[in-house]
Amino acid sequence: MNSLDLFDNEDYFFSLVGITKAQFFSLERVMVRIRCYSLDNELITEPGRSRLWGPEDILLLTLLHLRQYPPVELWAWVFGISRSSADRYIRHGITCLFECLKGSIVFPTLEKRLSQMVNVVDHWVSLVIDCSEQAVYSSKIKEFHEATFSGKKWTNTVMYLVACSPQGKIQYVSPSSIGSMNDTMVLSLPENNFTSSMVPGEFILADNGFKGFNNVLMPHPRSQLNPEKERENREISSVRSVVENVFCSLKKWKICESRFRFNHTENLKELCIWHNKVVYICCCFHNMFVRLRV
Repeated sequence: MNSLDLFDNEDYFFSLVGITKAQFFSLERVMVRIRCYSLDNELITEPGRSRLWGPEDILLLTLLHLRQYPPVELWAWVFGISRSSADRYIRHGITCLFECLKGSIVFPTLEKRLSQMVNVVDHWVSLVIDCSEQAVYSSKIKEFHEATFSGKKWTNTVMYLVACSPQGKIQYVSPSSIGSMNDTMVLSLPENNFTSSMVPGEFILADNGFKGFNNVLMPHPRSQLNPEKERENREISSVRSVVENVFCSLKKWKICESRFRFNHTENLKELCIWHNKVVYICCCFHNMFVRLRV
């Protein structure tokens, strides 16, 4: 039986998988077109079974995993395959999804940024930014533990920066970084230093964690508040809530909310690369529904 026969109800399908059936089949067609659905015969055919694993099955399993994020052993039991096969399909599916969606999030041109600007306390804001940290499992390797340990969260984490328009569309997602860094350090990385492309009079809205940038608008510190500055802080917060809502949307994908599992290696670079692929995919799905609402 086709695995999609289990999800005849559109609402039920969306609640489990996170995208509509139309979007699902559109992604499947892209995966087939770029021949991303199989590495070799061993990958798509479960040994000892007549069941053929095609792009539809791998995509469904991958999306279920991203959305629900239970232990891989559960999917092995549900789909009647071995644990190692389920893990291999999911990892391959994530790689395929990343290849399909790569390039969907593009940093906006000056013309685009000017068109989406909003006035916040007499400053023209084109982007709203913030960082998010996600817990990861610790390691007995001292260097790994120290690099990922976050003094803010008091646990091991990886972090990433998101820049979105004031209307809520994600327009930049940074490579994932180790949790021992802070927000200012992440924004100062060469790959994230888009503040240098801002024109005079253009501002980025952020919280007080991003200090030391001339064109970043932040709330007034509590120690300096008066009635006028309190009013300005409320106006700033009302616009900055857009990026908080973005993170709330991303965390509907449980893989972005739960402690991130990466048991294949304790190499920090590989951990960050793999985490970035997952976050990027979820950011693309967020934008699909922002586009539908706008």
